[in-house]
Amino acid sequence: MDWNTPAKLSTGALPQVGDDVVINGAADQVTISTGSISVKSINSAGKVIVTGSASSLSLTAGSSSISGGDC
Repeated sequence: MDWNTPAKLSTGALPQVGDDVVINGAADQVTISTGSISVKSINSAGKVIVTGSASSLSLTAGSSSISGGDC
């Protein structure tokens, strides 16, 4: 799933700086391929892939965990 596809997210909107992001499915893979993403925390049972020279993921506070193998 592409991070920038809000229709596939439970809230229907992209996560913002103060949001805690939870990705439950171990088989789920989230790809950040464009833009600078900043959220409070991220906890993922699946892969979170940041690709591309202009892409980044910043965590502003709280504890985070990515257990899907790649990050």
